[in-house]
Amino acid sequence: MRNLLVLLLAFSINVPVFAQAYPARPLTMVVTYAAGGVADQVARALAQRLSAGLGQAVVVENRPGASGNIGSMSVARSAPDGYQVLFGTNGPQAVNVALFDKLPYDPVKDLVPVAMVTTAACVLVVSPTSKITSVAELLKAAQAARDPLTYSSAGNASTPHLAGEFFKQQSKANIRHIPYKGDMPALTDLMGEHVSMSFPAIASAIPLIKAGKLRPLAVTSATRSKLLPEVPTIRELGFPNYEMTGWFGVFLPKGTPPEIVERLAKEVRVSLGDDKFRQQLQAAGLEPAETLEGLAFGKFQLDQIRKLSLLVKNAQISVE
Repeated sequence: MRNLLVLLLAFSINVPVFAQAYPARPLTMVVTYAAGGVADQVARALAQRLSAGLGQAVVVENRPGASGNIGSMSVARSAPDGYQVLFGTNGPQAVNVALFDKLPYDPVKDLVPVAMVTTAACVLVVSPTSKITSVAELLKAAQAARDPLTYSSAGNASTPHLAGEFFKQQSKANIRHIPYKGDMPALTDLMGEHVSMSFPAIASAIPLIKAGKLRPLAVTSATRSKLLPEVPTIRELGFPNYEMTGWFGVFLPKGTPPEIVERLAKEVRVSLGDDKFRQQLQAAGLEPAETLEGLAFGKFQLDQIRKLSLLVKNAQISVE
């Protein structure tokens, strides 16, 4: 009997902390952008579902600044216990590697990819009064123009900017970038025909497309968007290597126990299987992600870093 008690005591001393019930207290989900934006809306919708599945509140906290670096750094430097969760995006988790000479965190070494949540494609649009009605006509017009045709974007190094630069590289089109502070100012000048085209997020463009204020030519995703099923992809139109989308996913600090990583991945998986949540994403102009978790999500992130770093370098993109 005494030997049994000794064994039980020894076992209890060596039980790791993560074997205790998780979570035992509320979680904080950090969003690296200001409240009210698309990332914030998706994070809050996801937090509600994670709260139900985990049995603990998931509180969304906005920590914007420095192109997403501030919020990402705060989670990367937090205790690896599963209570600080990062709602990451392709900006601070991929693009910033090429944009900044030195980051206060390493998106790969300091964070663990848990699961992708959603993707955000862009759409190439022109004014409805433009003579251009197809990508082929756009390329022909760009070739014939004395000066480069212009395209507006939500700002330097934004996904719409990257979409435009990648299109320029793939098609060799004679086009020039004009940055704005957000999708709507960029689209306002497009509708006023101050620029030739734009590559806004589908979420921003859909209301204007439905109102007849924008003409869609092609989407930037690998396959047609369920939100604009009649619009072809740029891939379909002769550029098989073209794809450019934003993405959103969940990350934890490096060193978080695998059991906790898997638990959160499972809850994200359950959330994505919920029809109401998927409808919320689609209503926001987003596509629910296919199952991409753990190592697979990490490989995707590395592929994105390589691809976007090359694009940023070749296009000489900066945050200035």
